[in-house]
Amino acid sequence: MGEVISMDVPPQKTSRTRARLLLAAAILLLALLLAGLALLWLSGSSVQSRWAALDAESQVLTAPYSAPVENVFVNEGMRVGSGQALLRLSNEALLQRQEQAGHDLRALRSDMVQREVATERLQRAQAAWDGMVSRLSITRHEEALRAREREQKSVEHVRAQLALRGMAATGGPAYETAMRREAEARAALEQADKRFEQANQERAEAERDVMALRDEIQKAKRVAGPSAAATPPSSAAATPSIDGVLTSAQDGLVVRVQATPGQTVQRQQPLMEIVPASSDLWWILAYFPAAQSGILRQGMPCSVTVGGGVEKLDGIIEEIAPEEALNMPDQRDGPRENVVPAKIRIAGVDMLAKGWKPGQPVVCEVKTGFFR
Repeated sequence: MGEVISMDVPPQKTSRTRARLLLAAAILLLALLLAGLALLWLSGSSVQSRWAALDAESQVLTAPYSAPVENVFVNEGMRVGSGQALLRLSNEALLQRQEQAGHDLRALRSDMVQREVATERLQRAQAAWDGMVSRLSITRHEEALRAREREQKSVEHVRAQLALRGMAATGGPAYETAMRREAEARAALEQADKRFEQANQERAEAERDVMALRDEIQKAKRVAGPSAAATPPSSAAATPSIDGVLTSAQDGLVVRVQATPGQTVQRQQPLMEIVPASSDLWWILAYFPAAQSGILRQGMPCSVTVGGGVEKLDGIIEEIAPEEALNMPDQRDGPRENVVPAKIRIAGVDMLAKGWKPGQPVVCEVKTGFFR
């Protein structure tokens, strides 16, 4: 028999194909590993506030007119309800104003002989009402801001004076620095006083105009008769009752009482401060480092730590302001930092029950990864 001839195919081509498949699988696994590591890193990234504190729309009760204080019905630390009596001023000035208003009303009635004239005046006054009330609201808000600024500058000036007295015996550069800071604080306080006085005058002028317009509407309506248009809504001003009793405009906690029975107070003098009970009137002012804030967005969830980590709450970024350079409140003598201010809301939390107050420092952290 002849020899058997072998027909086996050479294995080189199969080995090369297997090597290519193994290499492709290895590259795919490496890519998946790198993507997983990147995803884990992104999911754990966050932006933490440089400084943050609680704030609230507190009610600062001021004297509507100059008069002696007859009674104070509440104490610091007391919970009060909307409409609850807080204190009573002597009502002699009110009675005088009421008597004067009666004279003015009679004088106006004598001038408005014809019903058509009264109706025309009433229509003009009602057309101007909304603008007048809006102006009054703006001036009151500005006055409240300037009052808070003046109080802050006063505290800073007192601190600078104390620091200067403490270094009076040392002399040298440290004493000169303390003198400079005291002079700067005094100048800032004087400017704050001027801004407050200007805001106070503008608010007083707006209030006088609104009261005069309201009297005009009421007097004109009485003369014009039932066919006159409806009475405009009352303004947001809290006016005392005829017996001089001042009431609370909201539910809250009395944190400061600055009036005592027998004391004579001046018009617009602060009498007490009430922190609101409603969580809707609380928020957090937070400063985030500008370098890390580019991915912050309105509506992002935010973790809020209160009391040095004792309690954590969930918040939402409500507003984000433009970047600015500031001295942090806890480092007023330090360098200015580029930060982005943000307003953060915490809903459904009874701040008063927890014993928290405006100005209390907190820590805000915003998760920026995929799994925040």
